[in-house]
Amino acid sequence: MSRVPIAVFIPSIGTGGAEKQAALLANVLADEYAVHYVVWEGDWSRSERVKTLLEKPEISIYFLKGTFMAKARAFHKILSDHHIQYAFNYLTKCDFVGSLIEKSSGVKYVYNGIRNSSMEWWKVALEWFSHNIISTATIFNSYSGEEVFIKKGFKAEKCITIPNCMESLPVPVQRENKAYKRIITVARFHPQKDYETLVRTVAELVKKRDDVALDIVGCGPLETQIRAWVEDYGIAGIVCFHIDPDNIQDLLNQADIYLSTSLFEGTSNSIMEAMCACLPVVATDVGDNHFLVKDGVNGRLNGAGDYVGLSLSVGSLLDDFQMRLDMGAAGYRIIEEKYSLNEFRLNYQKLLS
Repeated sequence: MSRVPIAVFIPSIGTGGAEKQAALLANVLADEYAVHYVVWEGDWSRSERVKTLLEKPEISIYFLKGTFMAKARAFHKILSDHHIQYAFNYLTKCDFVGSLIEKSSGVKYVYNGIRNSSMEWWKVALEWFSHNIISTATIFNSYSGEEVFIKKGFKAEKCITIPNCMESLPVPVQRENKAYKRIITVARFHPQKDYETLVRTVAELVKKRDDVALDIVGCGPLETQIRAWVEDYGIAGIVCFHIDPDNIQDLLNQADIYLSTSLFEGTSNSIMEAMCACLPVVATDVGDNHFLVKDGVNGRLNGAGDYVGLSLSVGSLLDDFQMRLDMGAAGYRIIEEKYSLNEFRLNYQKLLS
């Protein structure tokens, strides 16, 4: 019996959450469907991990080249030649452009993908048009995102939420009670992540203690500004920057507490990865963070921008080794029960059936 052909359409290959989730979707669907993975621009250079996820004979990969119109024609030809029945788009460019090309080439079911709860007004406009007029539905990775966009006029009956997943659970990390504790954050250097609040949170801590260090893991346009904040708030001596490293899992395993200060989120991949590493999480109560972090169970939640409250939450965990262990174990169980690859697969199988 021939496999039903499916397309996954992504702007580029990279290390971001959307890129990882698109690759995971292609990976799990390839067990039953013929997957055509189409990349609007770029090559493999930015993510070997994504490349590994796509190394299945049932996945055909295409990198579109040339001008905008050349790419559009090439994508239309891929869809038509392979009689694609289902298309899954990721992020605004592919949601808007993809849905237009897919419908014109005869794709029956077109699913857009919104991966955050906030975006620029012009992106909202393009997503609104594509969602309400063209696509079959939009898949959100967070319940908070779905709620936000319904309030913006997106048709509720065409909104679906399927949370992100972790591709695999590592062996639970066993930690020792070290004299010097490491706080870690993993996030793009972007205004959304509110790095000034993160730096101020740690600066509050070091006013009262000298047993902490901070690992800042990421990359992006705000690197110079973040380094300036580290200097200005007087914590340069305890901060280590890791710019787009390939050993994030090792850094998480060596840490003691995960800290996230985002102003808005969908379902945070970085928090999920921290939970997989058995880390207690201190985070802002934004997006779907309250689904991941159960306050008092596997971490603490505070208001966005509340660096004093965040520092108190981190401090209470620094003072209690057993609490850190218990919360880390609880976070691991939450991922195991609710955000596994198998749960992700089942959600998409239900959608396709």
